[in-house]
Amino acid sequence: KIILFMFILTWTFDTFAYITGVPFGKHKIIEKVSPKKSWEGFIGGTIFTFLATWLIYNINLLNTYFFTHLDSVQIIIITVLIPITATIGDLIESYYKRSAGLKDSGNFIPGHGGMLDRMDAFMITIPTIFIITKIL
Repeated sequence: KIILFMFILTWTFDTFAYITGVPFGKHKIIEKVSPKKSWEGFIGGTIFTFLATWLIYNINLLNTYFFTHLDSVQIIIITVLIPITATIGDLIESYYKRSAGLKDSGNFIPGHGGMLDRMDAFMITIPTIFIITKIL
């Protein structure tokens, strides 16, 4: 349940960071590492991540499904951290690709930069969520 919640929020962040970043992205986060990643996309993705949490939390059917093992503090912390951890994971993967002189990590998903681009956000997110749910 927690894993599905994490995946939904991470995919929401990634999708809406892209959707808002492409048309509005003027201020690059680290242009040498990831030239298309912008602060505007980060903010847009973050807003939609909070909206997704709010929607999931306020739909009673999903409320009992997702949040039976999480308290309010954990839900808020996870929602705040996912945009940060997803971005860090993407930047790390982009750094290694650029260091290796690669634009894409593969062509399994055409137009997406490879399978690593689909999973890079989880490199930092998964261990972070694990720690939050075990320690807090």
